Amino acid sequence: MIRKITNIDGTVRYQARVTVLGQRLFKKFETRQAAAEWVNKMRFKRDTKTPCFQKVIIDDMFNHYLENAKNKGNAISTIKRAICTFKTHLKPFYNDGDMAKVTIQEHQALISCLRKKKVKKKPTEEFPMGKTFSNASVNRCRTLMATMFNLAITQQTFGNAFTMNPFLAITPMKEMNNRYKYWDATSIHQFLKSEQDSHYYPLWILILNTGLRVGEAVAVHGEQVDCFADILTVDRIFCMASNSIRHQTKSCQLRQLGINDPVKRSLYPLVKHNGRLFVKEDGDLLRSDYLIKTVFPRACKKAGVKCIGLHGLRHTYASHYMMNGGNLYDLQKFLGHSNISTTERYAHFSRLHIQKQSNIVGFEGNVIRVDFKQQEAAL
Repeated sequence: MIRKITNIDGTVRYQARVTVLGQRLFKKFETRQAAAEWVNKMRFKRDTKTPCFQKVIIDDMFNHYLENAKNKGNAISTIKRAICTFKTHLKPFYNDGDMAKVTIQEHQALISCLRKKKVKKKPTEEFPMGKTFSNASVNRCRTLMATMFNLAITQQTFGNAFTMNPFLAITPMKEMNNRYKYWDATSIHQFLKSEQDSHYYPLWILILNTGLRVGEAVAVHGEQVDCFADILTVDRIFCMASNSIRHQTKSCQLRQLGINDPVKRSLYPLVKHNGRLFVKEDGDLLRSDYLIKTVFPRACKKAGVKCIGLHGLRHTYASHYMMNGGNLYDLQKFLGHSNISTTERYAHFSRLHIQKQSNIVGFEGNVIRVDFKQQEAAL
């Protein structure tokens, strides 16, 4: 059986299906002829009782992963990172070996090799022996392999070649949550005061008060803003790879955010024309990379604050939301995260906040002191 499938980006694929030994096998092709040839080949092997998949290499599993990622509508940056990881680390390790015969010990050897791998060949003053892989990079490779095995098992793409996911038995490495920085209230006020007369001031206000991704903020259109209900609907993002607006967010989830008074004062005057709200100073279309590499670093230098990267404003919003009594589950919805574990990485706390929280409960002799007034003030 061959079925025609039209993807979100308009491309057409042909999904072939054949039943072998009670198991349904699926595979996608670019042409109907290639799909028909595969079906005939599988039926011949079934009738002659020849094993359908004598050897499954890492390339077959990764191509299947790419097909699913594109059909699911994953972000182009995510797909590009997966391709880079595959070509740089996974393919050289497994080569053309049969993945069905690889043992758990050999998979664990991959993690060990990555942990010892040098990122920079030339030693530097900071890294005399060369910089090694971070735990986060190793975990990304492990997650990619685990996803590839899950797809092969659940969709039975390679028949009964895989019955278990070996990477579920490999414990992820501990990651230090110090990758991203955020601004305290003083730095925020210093930055906004310096940028008050800037062309991009409304954009900074929007990101700091809503936690939008850079691409989502750049793509904001007048039709997304409901001035009567004070609601911003986030349903699109700017894609740097295609240099266009994609009507789907990174997590493929439509979400609505409330608009507070600072955003009203800076954003509503721009909603006069029903078009993109943020453009360059000369009127040209605004790109995310131009903001990240040029505009924001220049603004930070002018304000005299540390440049934490434009994505750091999203972390700044999340951190101050939590420190002012916000709820982690609400924050997950506001940021548009599919997994709450991702949201936990955004919840940074200042030293002053940690010190204040330590005084809520205190021990003195045999008495436990609970400061309810401080709890009520925090709420």
